[in-house]
Amino acid sequence: MSDRLFIFDTTLRDGEQVPGCQLNTVEKIQVAKQLEALGVDVIEAGFPISSPGDFNSVIEISKAVTWPTICALTRAVEKDIDVAADALKFAKHKRIHTGIGTSDSHIKYKFNSTREEIIERAVAAVKYARRYVDDVEFYAEDAGRTDNEYLARVVEAVIKAGATVVNIPDTTGYCLPEEYGAKIKYLVDRVTGTPNETIRFYFRQTGECRSYRTYCLVPGRDTPFPIVIRFQTPQQQPVPFPERQQKDGHRKRRHHAYRDGLPEYE
Repeated sequence: MSDRLFIFDTTLRDGEQVPGCQLNTVEKIQVAKQLEALGVDVIEAGFPISSPGDFNSVIEISKAVTWPTICALTRAVEKDIDVAADALKFAKHKRIHTGIGTSDSHIKYKFNSTREEIIERAVAAVKYARRYVDDVEFYAEDAGRTDNEYLARVVEAVIKAGATVVNIPDTTGYCLPEEYGAKIKYLVDRVTGTPNETIRFYFRQTGECRSYRTYCLVPGRDTPFPIVIRFQTPQQQPVPFPERQQKDGHRKRRHHAYRDGLPEYE
């Protein structure tokens, strides 16, 4: 089992959710080339279905860099996946990043659905994405607030469906570092997958907890899975809740993202 540290950079996708941090295609290409020079393994280049600009940026970034994997974000929606696959057509190494909210709050209020239906949608999205690419990452949005037993069921189901990477994001910053580490340990101990596949657990480094959160990832043992750190610039950190309400544009964006079922802070 490899013990290599993989670097996943989401500046060009998650960074776009912060007011004042929007980049045009030329600027994104400049950033992507620098990320390649730094040795970043995976560049999340955009959310192609979200706008023509994002779609075009993923295409041009795919042309501009050589060896990093280019990743495109989608919801668990076939049209999203179709568009992402089209945007990645020039990438030398490509990944589709699809997923769905798994917490009870998301299931009830965002999707008006049930736990079983969410698993079905997750599995269907992974299988559909595998029709286009061999490298499929699944994100369990709001995993921090998701019941561990149910989260393990979701992760195991998507691995069996063909997911090669599993993203466990604490979307809302709900977990303390020890709680997040315990959640990852629970998954590592209980989830079984295809022996020949490498499953990587992604974790978000936010606020003052970033170093301590890394230390607490899996308390008391070494994880058998390679760990991948998702890098964000300081400007990308989620705004504390009281301040977020004062930023009308940001609040409006999050409201519409929630209403339309778009990933918030995946």
